[in-house]
Amino acid sequence: QIELCFEVLKKFHSDSSHGEEMETILDLLWSISFDHRCATMIHQHDKYFALLVQFAETHPDETVQRLSRAILWQIRETLSH
Repeated sequence: QIELCFEVLKKFHSDSSHGEEMETILDLLWSISFDHRCATMIHQHDKYFALLVQFAETHPDETVQRLSRAILWQIRETLSH
């Protein structure tokens, strides 16, 4: 469930000891962002989309930033087709 993924990300993002778990969840979100229905769901949920933007711009973990940027890019690509 997308909602569960974002709830876990919100809990883990302030604790650097959960970087690996965050990366796993972000990998999953990237994979499902290729699906138009899932990409639409993430894009239309303001809090989810804002969290990804926040991670992409300010998260201290470079991998989390990179994965978040990849998800945002893929969502735009998926929704443009």
